[in-house]
Amino acid sequence: MFPMSNQKKFIFLRGLTRESRHWGDFTAHFKTQFPDAQIFFLDLPGAGKMHKDVCPLNVKSMVDILRRQLPQEFLGKGEFHFIGMSLGGMVALEWSKRYPEDLSSTIIINSSASKLIPFWYRLRPGAYPYILLAGILKSKQHEMIFRKVCQNQNNRTKTIALWKEIHATSPVSLTNAIRQIYSASQFRLSKNLKIKGMVISSYGDELVSYRCSQKLAAELGWPIKIHSWGGHELSDDDPEWVITEIKSFIG
Repeated sequence: MFPMSNQKKFIFLRGLTRESRHWGDFTAHFKTQFPDAQIFFLDLPGAGKMHKDVCPLNVKSMVDILRRQLPQEFLGKGEFHFIGMSLGGMVALEWSKRYPEDLSSTIIINSSASKLIPFWYRLRPGAYPYILLAGILKSKQHEMIFRKVCQNQNNRTKTIALWKEIHATSPVSLTNAIRQIYSASQFRLSKNLKIKGMVISSYGDELVSYRCSQKLAAELGWPIKIHSWGGHELSDDDPEWVITEIKSFIG
């Protein structure tokens, strides 16, 4: 039996080379604040449940693929709150443009769009050596990535262990990683979104500058909340803060 229509429904979507399990403890924290919510975890093509699929070269095609994974009886009713992180935020924005009738609100976290801000803000130059070394030093790649995307060192051991487990069972191929990067680089924002939305960012993001989120919020006319120290993986660094802001926004 399907839940009653007044039950809050959420779409969770992570970003580049990430999948549903990368939400980690965020999901448990979220359920304490939204105990009756129904969460639909989607994975980008080329990652997670879809890691054997070929990722398309544009965000628009990702939306079509992912939308087909949701129960069709829930679509077109404006019931979903879409929480998209990084590349997942771009998918959320494209979905909001093309299928606003599906959504009640859109919340994007540490995302960006081309043509709005110089590329060195969308992928900060200081991250390049870490990305290169993560590709070369396979045995240390998760440690290298953690140093660049997370600020909360208390979570280090547990988070890296989770990432290694995910990589062992559902690895993202180099080809799909490149295709996801290309798709993200080509994404352009539609400014005329007829939907309620919020932007969340973090001053401590060493991968994507918070200036990208500021520009997105300004272009969309959406409110923005910026965490004082969190990194790109803000849902790992301070899940309670993120959830508090989401709950305050959607009510």
